Amino acid sequence: MAILKILLVEDNPSWQKILKSRIRRALEGLGYKDSDYTIKVVDTFDEAYQALQENDWHLLVTDIELKDSHTANGNKLGTELVPIAHNQNIPTLTVTGATPLIYPNEGYFPKEDFDGKKFISQVQVLLK
Repeated sequence: MAILKILLVEDNPSWQKILKSRIRRALEGLGYKDSDYTIKVVDTFDEAYQALQENDWHLLVTDIELKDSHTANGNKLGTELVPIAHNQNIPTLTVTGATPLIYPNEGYFPKEDFDGKKFISQVQVLLK
């Protein structure tokens, strides 16, 4: 079994733990052991962009608003990582505490009423 590589882009340490835990549970449900996957956690758009250029990822989970979202350019939202991932055929889930932009779909999870079971299920669907 090839090692799965998952990129988690989240700037809130509490949410990093929550999402990483749910990703692990999803992978366990698919029969993966800790040695079968790696979850790289980054907390800025720039780190995520660099990581997407350097590796082949099997899944991207990204927050929409990142701590470097409000830079001079103002356009560094996690949603800008989605088309990059799409062009690389990387399945993507978005998570946010912000008001939804234009992304309410199966891959979109609001933090205010986060459904951990649905998130786990969606991770499993994307990685089967």
